Amino acid sequence: MITAISAIILGISLAAPVGPICLEIINRTLRNGFLGGIAVGIGGMTADALFMTTIYFGLGSLLTHEITQLCLYLCGCLFLAYLSIRTFQKAPQSLWKDRHLNRPKKTIFWNCFYTGLMIALINPINIMFWFGIYGSVLSELIQQSSDSVILWHSLLIFTGILLWNMNLSFLTHFSSFLMKPKVLKWLNFTAASMLAYFSIHFGIQFYHLISV
Repeated sequence: MITAISAIILGISLAAPVGPICLEIINRTLRNGFLGGIAVGIGGMTADALFMTTIYFGLGSLLTHEITQLCLYLCGCLFLAYLSIRTFQKAPQSLWKDRHLNRPKKTIFWNCFYTGLMIALINPINIMFWFGIYGSVLSELIQQSSDSVILWHSLLIFTGILLWNMNLSFLTHFSSFLMKPKVLKWLNFTAASMLAYFSIHFGIQFYHLISV
């Protein structure tokens, strides 16, 4: 029981730090409602599942190779810059217009899903986080447990990530109705600024790698 709870808490800890995924969940929830936010989270979790599988089969060296890192930092810099500019350009008043547009739910879901997937796939911080934390947990479990226990532990980690994403989307969705335009304006500006920060950070890391 304690092991199960610790795995769920680990999942929450992996998802909770403020990063591009959390920012985009908030942004999409404000614009598209709960469905948009949770779709971003599911997209990010899909990328996490790919990383977990890669780590399990011992292919981590492919993602930590210098050429791969260069591609990830460059793509991460450009994609997050695009998201930041798009968020800056969206006036806070348009949040309500976006939310009430008569668009198919499937379109909203898949657009948000692919955004979350792309952010998680090209986020080197996310990759290093998984390899640093989940990689160590996995190496310990392999020595002590069976494959079924490892799978169960991994599913519990995912449960923690899902709980955090749902909670973030839920709180953003329902609190947004109480927010005044001025608060929405600052929230919009903060989200865009943070995305720009991560974009610049990845750009600097890319420069450092190619200049070595």
